[in-house]
Amino acid sequence: MKKVVFVNQSANYLAEDIVKAMLAKGDCEEVVMMVGNPENLVISDPRVKIDPICRYDRSSFKARALSWVKGTMQIQKRLLTKYRNYELFLVSNPPTACFVTMLANNPYKSLIYDVYPDGLVSGKFLTKSNPLIKMWGAFNRKFFRKAQKVFTITEGMAERLSAYITRDSIEVVPIWYNGTLRRIKREENEFIKEHHLEDKFVVMYSGNIGKGHNVKLLPEIANLLRDNDRVMFVIIGEGWEKQAVIDRVQELGLKNVMILPRQPLNFISHSLSAANLCYISVNGWASTVSVPSKTYNSLFLGSPLLCVAEPNSEIARIVDNNKVGKTFRETDIKEIADFISEVSSNNEKLLELKQNAIGLSDKFSSKNASSMA
Repeated sequence: MKKVVFVNQSANYLAEDIVKAMLAKGDCEEVVMMVGNPENLVISDPRVKIDPICRYDRSSFKARALSWVKGTMQIQKRLLTKYRNYELFLVSNPPTACFVTMLANNPYKSLIYDVYPDGLVSGKFLTKSNPLIKMWGAFNRKFFRKAQKVFTITEGMAERLSAYITRDSIEVVPIWYNGTLRRIKREENEFIKEHHLEDKFVVMYSGNIGKGHNVKLLPEIANLLRDNDRVMFVIIGEGWEKQAVIDRVQELGLKNVMILPRQPLNFISHSLSAANLCYISVNGWASTVSVPSKTYNSLFLGSPLLCVAEPNSEIARIVDNNKVGKTFRETDIKEIADFISEVSSNNEKLLELKQNAIGLSDKFSSKNASSMA
């Protein structure tokens, strides 16, 4: 029976589901979860041990990098002392965790959510000619070659990884919705009651309000719909861009935008179920390889998707091919406003999109976790 160290600096329900699948397989007696946010975990299996590492700090690029390096050093030390005989499951958060395999001889599998160092270049933090980028890229080839298995979550991500490893060595496993979510009927929804949204068509963004999430576009769209008394834009979360969004709403004098803090975990089913239309945006290069996990939660809850992304993006393929919403470029502000007006006034169209979303969500359940166990 094997023992496994599972590394994920910013863990959520996806990590829990993978660990549960490992234990359900029957050949694993213990899993140590090295995570930076143990308070978010609700797993209660006695075979799971929590060994905290430093928290993932999103406050600035410098803070992120420092938290990656500190977390990686903590992981390295423990692998060389406490967990020398354990197998490793490395999630690409922190992305620098791959470097622990330079000193630790543990056999390992890797799950890639974000491709590094590519993300540093596409985010314009560093250039391709930077020595760190060249060194990291060279190391990646060795890291992936030695891995027992390499998993990633989209075909676009697999294409990016094929710069470091042959495509047939990569297994694509789509991520899935949160199995603890419940669909809450509108008349029973406490979030709707608390914020007096009973008669509103809710366009919702819920998540990190960062530079890559295009939340700043919502006040501009809301401004075009300011005379539509039925439509309410609800923005939930924290992040670098939040104050800029607040300032723009105030500057425009918008009464149809509500900005709220991050909601308690035990209230998420109510807040997310309040959305008639879920706003999701993925910027530039990231949109061709990445699909935010909130996509699958929204599909499960039957919320049609209003997406801002490139036409050739992964999320556009999911949304447009399955008729669960519509995808726009970030310059299509008027077209987005027209789409919201159309859906908010056409119950038949809204119901069709809702039913398509719920039907599609069956493909993205926690059963996918067993493929990684």
